[in-house]
Amino acid sequence: MPTVEIRVLSAELFVRMNDMREWLDSRGFEPAQFKSTGLGPETVITVNFKTSAEADAFAKVFGGSMSSTSAVAGAMPHVKSRL
Repeated sequence: MPTVEIRVLSAELFVRMNDMREWLDSRGFEPAQFKSTGLGPETVITVNFKTSAEADAFAKVFGGSMSSTSAVAGAMPHVKSRL
């Protein structure tokens, strides 16, 4: 399952997540999993997609990097989450 990792400043998290949700909704994309982990002033957002095309488009727009699901500890692809 294609995964995108994005690092954002924690102070900008709310605005960035809203931008992501609007972008995803406007394209009809429904990520298989969404996870965020705070690291002090920075938050890491990990999003699993159903297709590589969706993941690639999301990564390009939001400055993310692609990785594999196996690299995400505790990933549960059957869990569906909304931003």
